[in-house]
Amino acid sequence: MRGRSLLIGISVTVVIMGATLAWATYPWRTLNPDFMFRFFALSERFTLSEKEQEAAVQVVRRAIETYGAPDTPDDAPRELPEKLTARDARPVWVNLYLPLLPGTRGMAEEANIYRSLRAATRQALQRAKDRSSWLEQRDQIRIQVDVLQDRKPLRTIRGWYLFFAVEPGVDGLILSKGDKIGYQLPSDAVTKGYLTPRVRGRVKCAEKLLARTAATMGTRRNIWKERDTRVEKFRTVSFGVPVPGRGVRRFYRGNVLLEPGDVTAKRIYQAIQEGAAWLLNNAKPDGKFNYQYNPNTDRYSKSYNAVRHAGTVYGLLELYRHFQEQSFLDAARRAAPYLYENIGPPEPGSDLLGIPDGRAWPTGSAALGLLAFINMPPDMRTADYARYEEALGRFLLKMIDDRGKVFQGYLAYKGAKEVNGVKRVVKEPLYYPGESMLALAKLYEQTRDKRWLDGATRIADRQIRRYNLGRMADHWVIQGLYQIYRHTQDRWYADAALAMADSYIDTQCPPNTPPFPDYFGAYRRQNETPRTTRAGSRSEAMTAAVRTAWELGVDARPYEDSLLFAAKHQIEQQFRPESTFYLLRPDRALGGFRAGLVDNQLRIDFNQHSSVGLIGALEVAVKREGLEPWWQTLPLEPPGAPPAPDETVPDEPGNSATPPPTG
Repeated sequence: MRGRSLLIGISVTVVIMGATLAWATYPWRTLNPDFMFRFFALSERFTLSEKEQEAAVQVVRRAIETYGAPDTPDDAPRELPEKLTARDARPVWVNLYLPLLPGTRGMAEEANIYRSLRAATRQALQRAKDRSSWLEQRDQIRIQVDVLQDRKPLRTIRGWYLFFAVEPGVDGLILSKGDKIGYQLPSDAVTKGYLTPRVRGRVKCAEKLLARTAATMGTRRNIWKERDTRVEKFRTVSFGVPVPGRGVRRFYRGNVLLEPGDVTAKRIYQAIQEGAAWLLNNAKPDGKFNYQYNPNTDRYSKSYNAVRHAGTVYGLLELYRHFQEQSFLDAARRAAPYLYENIGPPEPGSDLLGIPDGRAWPTGSAALGLLAFINMPPDMRTADYARYEEALGRFLLKMIDDRGKVFQGYLAYKGAKEVNGVKRVVKEPLYYPGESMLALAKLYEQTRDKRWLDGATRIADRQIRRYNLGRMADHWVIQGLYQIYRHTQDRWYADAALAMADSYIDTQCPPNTPPFPDYFGAYRRQNETPRTTRAGSRSEAMTAAVRTAWELGVDARPYEDSLLFAAKHQIEQQFRPESTFYLLRPDRALGGFRAGLVDNQLRIDFNQHSSVGLIGALEVAVKREGLEPWWQTLPLEPPGAPPAPDETVPDEPGNSATPPPTG
């Protein structure tokens, strides 16, 4: 009998585990801890159809139009859907937005949703600053409506539980103590910018949101930690009108999501153009960019970063080399003087040239600066162009030790201890080895000087050994390996590039099942919500992997799919008219690729990675849609001085480039 009971127990356990695995991995076959997000998710049983959402927005509009007149909420129009007029006292929030004015909010719990919508709208207008401007511009008001979907107490506020139980931007928070209560809508993390600048780690994000919720109660910010404080989470059905006159849209995490079918070649190309336009609009007269912009506060940072400036110029020239679009070249022209003016020897008498960042002379700025120089068309070159390239290349060679490791920069090289008469790297930085490898391989392509290829392969050999020992390669390394394979035809480098790309795919959603809709196309990072920059930089690498697979004649579909998935994610996280409705200055954010799902920060390198990364997705989309490419990538021009003033310079290629298809 005992044996039979044991067998039954084992069978039941196996069935439960099998069902859990099937549920957690459907429709893909990869299991990871993300299934815990679904385990702790709130119910979505309460929904509103598109027709019901449109009717709710009309109620809000009518309440705005009749503001100031006597309120008669019982006189509900007969044509309203029953779900809005039936007895239902669930909370309803109405947020109203106008450019240049702070948003305003109302919240109500009336007898039904119709009455709550009217009361919340009137309350929002009552609280609005400069109410006369709101009423004068009522036709331009952006509307966000949230209707409670489900709520339940948080069992604990311990880290492991908060990690999975509270998803920033998806779960709202309610704190109550005595007669005080505070609400924070799920989208507040985004629309109010609570997590910008960057707040790392899911638990830290949840704790900051709890503190923000406490602030709405007018109490101590740490009241959420006290035992007699009730802590709840909730979700809402969120929808509204993000662009006046363009209809009602469903919001998710304060954003409007795309369907996979929306990611066409035309749409990808448009995103590339808009990202480059954002950079052009942020190029300043002194050659620098507005380095970082917080659209929630409409403030620019005062800091700067020479490495990322050089990378941005490289990215713009890479876009121009592919598409010959004049705006890409214009933005690079504005920023090039800063590169020229800041190049110099790292110490007096040195025959090397670098690009300083403060007192440091980072290897990364020299590598990215060299990539920018290699991509420059002849009419951007100065008389010292060839000397600059040569000296930057020798700087990078100097930064490689005898094992293929790369120094952080010139100061690290000078301060390094010698081992048997050779300076050796103690701690190798992230990104700089891959950037140096790619720059040297590209310089070899331009000059055919074997010094540069030898330097690139020394770095590559170490990076492959490092990967084979279980270390993740960065995106620059995969790009460098593809270039080395092109020049050497050594299959070892191509196979390594594809293996590294495979390891990237293992962390993407899909093949991992997205626990939230906007995770689709993003790359998982266990302790953070996905970051757009991760998708952008890895798309640069995946572009190299696709080209490698095409040249080898092996199955490229996994890499192609990865690029299209990532393109959807990146375009969703690009500020578009429908995703800037809550910003003070939507015009200053349009086209920019923000840092992540709950981080609205805009920075020049985010746009560089996403814009360049979308090139590969465009190539794949054109191939799959059966289109002919409407661009022709320009070859790298040999090094040399610019043409003499009396020489005839041909018209800009951008003036005759074939435009993309319009269908």
